[in-house]
Amino acid sequence: MMSAFAQFWTGRTRREQAMLALMAAALAGFAVWLLLVRPLDAWAAGAGQRRSEAEALLALARAAPAPQTAPPTLEATLKATATARGLQPSLGMSPEGGLGFRLTAPRGAEALAWLADVRTATGAEPTRLSILSADGTLEIEGAFAGG
Repeated sequence: MMSAFAQFWTGRTRREQAMLALMAAALAGFAVWLLLVRPLDAWAAGAGQRRSEAEALLALARAAPAPQTAPPTLEATLKATATARGLQPSLGMSPEGGLGFRLTAPRGAEALAWLADVRTATGAEPTRLSILSADGTLEIEGAFAGG
């Protein structure tokens, strides 16, 4: 193969050799431009555009308000306000289907203050409330709708 090319090359005049060499160099330059330079240039231009898009998305994410948390449930509010008052209510489902509670041997003022705290925190009022006093022991039972 090499001898065939050498024979072909030596059979050309200096002028033809120069033109063929120039044409080969031009083809090599075109191939380098087409296969290397253009893809790298397109990649660099795309990288700049992708960076701009990423910066815009990041700015939007930073400007967005923090996700809001759901308000505490009625049961969680009942427990928290009772604990703050030093009470230990028993919570469960009432016969009406709402959230029932029972306080055994509470101090009356603390229990009523607890119910006021629940109303202030949630706006919920008991749908049923019974206060029993037997043998000097106070028992408060009630229910909230829903829950």
